[in-house]
Amino acid sequence: MYLRKSSKRKTFAPISAKRQKRRRIKRFFLFLIICLFLFLLFWSINKGFQYIFEHKSHWFAWKAKKLVVVADDDYTKQQIQDLISFKEDTLISSEDAKNIKNSVQLRLNQVQKVDVKRGFFSKELTVKTTNHTVLAKVETKNKSFLLSESGILFNYEQAKIPSESLKVKLKEEIRSSFLLQELVELLKDVKAQDLQDLDYIDTDLEKKTLTFYLKNGSIVDIGSFDLYNGKIVALKDIIDISHKKGIKEPYRINFKYFEDGKIYLNTQV
Repeated sequence: MYLRKSSKRKTFAPISAKRQKRRRIKRFFLFLIICLFLFLLFWSINKGFQYIFEHKSHWFAWKAKKLVVVADDDYTKQQIQDLISFKEDTLISSEDAKNIKNSVQLRLNQVQKVDVKRGFFSKELTVKTTNHTVLAKVETKNKSFLLSESGILFNYEQAKIPSESLKVKLKEEIRSSFLLQELVELLKDVKAQDLQDLDYIDTDLEKKTLTFYLKNGSIVDIGSFDLYNGKIVALKDIIDISHKKGIKEPYRINFKYFEDGKIYLNTQV
């Protein structure tokens, strides 16, 4: 039981429930007002910093003494150095760092990720890039591209193509910087199966069909994209069996009736 001191008499009397309720309501509203005030204060500070960094970034510019470039290969590193054309004691603001990042991302199509940092104490401008992971080399009638695991096509003559990358030939000209995602997922599965005898893949994007050409001259008519994973697994078994049984190479394998449980192998290519 709560007690209050009487002003007239120096005695203690119980506080009424009504007055307790009023006090709770007052405290609650006071708490809300304080929270609202703190929210508005932090919001104003945040907006103020955003405005300064976006419109007054030159206030925080300082002279960079050195450029440090971290890249996957020397060719990309040299391209970044040429693109930035860094000079000692150059004033670098946060806006300048943002522009450098955008320029590298836009002009160097082999680059997937760019980080630009300004060292306050070291006075170094650091540019760190990561290249796309190459999934396959894609050839058309007139051009060659590299295909990343994210489905992006890009030109990059100086790339070190990994030995495990696939080789894909397209009958059509490529009109987009992205390849059909269905085909990209298919190629990932082909790469995961690690077909040692595979030379290159011939693809018809309009009909959505595949033909594998093996290093021994054999031809594999995979057919449509449907059930491709099962076809690839079956192909590995067929190649192993043909090697063990000494079937004369080259030969032709047809998956036309794969859905009916039939696979044809013809020694006449």
